[in-house]
Amino acid sequence: MTSIDRNLFRMRGSVPGIAWPPLHEGTSAVLASLLLQLDASQWLGPKDIERAQFAQLLQLVDHLSKYSPHFRARLDSAGLKPADLGSPAGLGKLPVLRRRDIQAAKGNFFCTGVPKGHQPLGDAKTSGSTGEPVVVRRSAVTQMFWLALTMRDHFWMAATLDRNRR
Repeated sequence: MTSIDRNLFRMRGSVPGIAWPPLHEGTSAVLASLLLQLDASQWLGPKDIERAQFAQLLQLVDHLSKYSPHFRARLDSAGLKPADLGSPAGLGKLPVLRRRDIQAAKGNFFCTGVPKGHQPLGDAKTSGSTGEPVVVRRSAVTQMFWLALTMRDHFWMAATLDRNRR
């Protein structure tokens, strides 16, 4: 049993009257499922992970090329098509996105259309260590991944502390 499995059983379920095993619904269920998937996928081989990552990247690039004027212009200026980014070599041809590129793009940086399952959206603002402000958008999906990855880090830390106490 992994640290994630053990900690998921420690999580309080979201269904009233059910103590064990914890039963989750809504956001809690999505988060528990995502944690289990992340835990299982970390044991895949490098080629399987790369294949899955590029499959996801192609989904993202297809959306960005349709709905982000800034991304579309970046592809065009690099002489790339969305499908070109489906391999390490193709991705390597896309210039690195820099802080000043995001700042200069302003509203054109954001997508004009966002799938329903990714909403609501929220802005995140930071000046970082440079003092130059940057605004990006977060979706419900990016927030869910942030929560899952943060919880996984906490679970790993707890497991490390438990091992060190023995």
